[in-house]
Amino acid sequence: MAERKLDIFPHIFPLEYFERMKKIAEGNPGLAASLKRWMHIPVLWDLDKRIKMMKRWPGYQQVLTLSMPAIEFLGTPEETPELARLANDGMA
Repeated sequence: MAERKLDIFPHIFPLEYFERMKKIAEGNPGLAASLKRWMHIPVLWDLDKRIKMMKRWPGYQQVLTLSMPAIEFLGTPEETPELARLANDGMA
């Protein structure tokens, strides 16, 4: 049996959440610049690629966490519950 390794703080953007962030970034140059970089790191937003990457190391597991920026910085109090739902559903 392989030694178990647990990464408790890896970051991810669930795909639907990431797509919504792209729309938000249209009015936010700083977020747009970050998204441009993150688009070239598919394990940040593609769970299938993340899982494939993890399978390279037997016994390696991750407890996924939502990456920055914090949801409350991406929208109004009326908009952020939908963002939270997308994030939670995408990591479920």
